[in-house]
Amino acid sequence: NPLHTIREYAQNEIEAEPPATLVKVYIGGNEISIYGNGGGMNKALILGEVKKIGFSRKDPTRHFGFRGIGIWSGIAVCNTIMISTKRKDEPWTYSLRMNAKNIREEIKKKKKPLTQVLTENVDLAEISTPHESLKHGTQVRLLELLDEARGHLTEEEVRNYLSRTLPLDFAPDFAFRHQIEENLSKNVPNHKVVSVFLGDKPVY
Repeated sequence: NPLHTIREYAQNEIEAEPPATLVKVYIGGNEISIYGNGGGMNKALILGEVKKIGFSRKDPTRHFGFRGIGIWSGIAVCNTIMISTKRKDEPWTYSLRMNAKNIREEIKKKKKPLTQVLTENVDLAEISTPHESLKHGTQVRLLELLDEARGHLTEEEVRNYLSRTLPLDFAPDFAFRHQIEENLSKNVPNHKVVSVFLGDKPVY
C-alpha cells in the first residue's frame, strides 16, 4: 500500500536523532517526495540502513516504525528511489539511488541472495557541502510510480490517512483540543507531535 510507504518514511524522520519537527509530503505527476528536518544520516548510518532489512532495534512501545523496513519501503510502489541526506555537523550530503524495478525483477527470479540483489542496485554519491551549513535532514523521492500505486494517492485519501496515523496537532478549531493535549502530556510517556504538511497545507 503506497500510503503505508509514505507513513514509513515520515515516521523515520519523526524518530530520527534528533527527531524532525517538520515533515513535508508532496505528490505530483509521477512522483512522491517526503522531506523531514530530522538529524539526517552520515555515511556510516546510511550503510547501516542499506545492510538492514526486516530487522529493527526500535522499541515498539515508543516507536511506530518498528518493522525494520527502513529505507526499502518504496521498492514496491515505484521504479527509482532517490534519498538525499545530511547531518548538520557533516561536510557531505549523501545521495542514494536505488533501482527498485531491477530489485523487484531479481527477487522474482530467485537466483541471487537478497543481500546481493540489494547491493548491486544501490549507488551512493558524496556531495561536498559547506561545513558551516545549518541545513540538515532527509528527502526521499519515489520516482516513476507504478500505476497501481497512483490510484491510492489522491490528496483527500493521503490527507485522511496521515491524519489518522502520524502524531499530529489537533485542528485549531477543535473544541476539546487543549483538554486532550493536556491529558496526553500527563498520561502518555514520550508523547510528542510534529508539524506535517501535504503540499502547502498543514495536516491535523
